[in-house]
Amino acid sequence: RDQHVSRCHFHVSSLNGSVFGQDANSANKTYVAGQLANSPLQLVPGCELRIAGNTAIYYSGEHK
Repeated sequence: RDQHVSRCHFHVSSLNGSVFGQDANSANKTYVAGQLANSPLQLVPGCELRIAGNTAIYYSGEHK
């Protein structure tokens, strides 16, 4: 379903070791843990990301 994800679909940023995701005003919205990411939402290990029709689970680099 990758044809539903645009090149600039969402933004990821970090601040003081925390990671945030935000929708980039895409047609197929981005959700973090079931919440529309129309403002920066913190990504925590194990939270679900829905990007267009794709679903992923966020893990930090420390996941083993």
